[in-house]
Order: sequence, then C-alpha cells, then structure tokens
Amino acid sequence: MAHVRRRQPRLGVPSTGDTGSLPLTATLDACPAGFDDVALSPPEGAKTCIHQNAIVLGTYEAGVFVPEGAYIGVGAPVGADSILGAMAHLASRSVVSANSEIGAMAVVGRSAQGGSGTLVGPDSSIRRAATAGTGVDASPGSLTVGYAATVGDRCAFQRTCVTLGNLVTVGADCDIGARVVLAGSVSLGEGAQFGADVVVGPGVIARADLTLAERVRVGSGVVLGSGVSVDYDSAIGRDNTLGDDAHVG
Repeated sequence: MAHVRRRQPRLGVPSTGDTGSLPLTATLDACPAGFDDVALSPPEGAKTCIHQNAIVLGTYEAGVFVPEGAYIGVGAPVGADSILGAMAHLASRSVVSANSEIGAMAVVGRSAQGGSGTLVGPDSSIRRAATAGTGVDASPGSLTVGYAATVGDRCAFQRTCVTLGNLVTVGADCDIGARVVLAGSVSLGEGAQFGADVVVGPGVIARADLTLAERVRVGSGVVLGSGVSVDYDSAIGRDNTLGDDAHVG
C-alpha cells in the first residue's frame, strides 16, 4: 500500500449556499457582502473578514475568515490566516493555530487544540481535550477524534468516516484510509499506514511503521512490534503479540 500524501489547496470564495467551500482571503480585494472588514494591526496581508451573523467571543488574528453561523467560544484563539467554514463551532478554550482550516459544520470541542496548518474537513468532530499536531490533513471530513486523543504531525486522513476513540494516540506521519475505526486507548507509533475499513480493538499498542491493508481486524490488547505488516482481509485475535517486522497474510 503506497504512502500517498494529500493536501488539498484552499478553495475559492463559496457561492451562495455553498457551505462546504473555504475561501482564500489573501485573494480578496474586499470582504464579501455581509462581512465586516476588520482592521487589525499590522494591516498588511490578507483581509480579515468576520460575518455579521457570526458569534465571536474569542480572539482572532489578521487574515481570518469567519462566515455566517460560525461560533468562536470564550477564550478560543484563532491564529492568523485561518479559515472557518459555515456553521463551524469552536468551543471555549479550544485553539486553532495559524494557517488552519475548519470546515463547514465541524465542531472543535472544549480545550481541543490544532497545530499550525491543520485542515479539518466538513462535518468533523474534534472532541474535548483532543490534540492534532502541525500539518495534519483531515480535509476529506467526517472525522471523529475522541476525548483527549492525540494525532501526530503530518498525519493524513485520505477519505471520510474515520473514528478515533477516546485516549487514542497516533504518531506522526500516519496515512489513514476510509472508514477506519480505532477503539479507545489504542497507541500507534510513527508512520502507521491503514487501508480502508480497518478496525483496531481497544488497548492495542503498536510501534513504528505498522501497515494494515484493507479490511484488517485487530483484536483488543494486541501488541505489535516495529514494521509489522498485515495483508488484506486478515485478522489478529485478541491479546496476541507480534515481534518486529512480522508479516500476516
């Protein structure tokens, strides 16, 4: 399974009713109708556009775009040049770092944090106290990240409908396919690559460079060494241990 990094470019200003597109404020000569063009210091750089029907209780830096229906809670900072989609919700004390994008209808929970350059697609739920590193690409959307889960730097979620349970830890440079489920307290090292429809049970621990092909099932409590690879449609029963560079299937 090839490791393919995807990072979608920012999209053009949405047309009326197109809540899924995210605008690139740096290309705007003026904020769209219904937006306030907020003058910040220093004034150079992208426009800062805040819709008149957005609710902003937190803070923001220059170049942000906050559309109609978006909500920024108390004590929630939004970094420079970041973009929110329509009806995006940032709960109190959540953190959106610079150059990030939060898609339409996405929810970032209380005290959740995203590193710089993070892309969270539409209809996603980043729950309380979850953390995403820098350059995480979840732009396809419909991602659920559970309570206090951690996603490492430069992880890429290639398709929709991925679920990470509470207290899951995923190391840097992961590459995750569609409809993957990681149950609670799973811990993965760097470089994990998962095909579509993978299910990993609770409490699984894996070291670096784990590769699971499509439709693999891993039972609860399994321990996997570095460089383990598992072929399509294979299953590993609960409480098993596989050493470094083991291959299944």
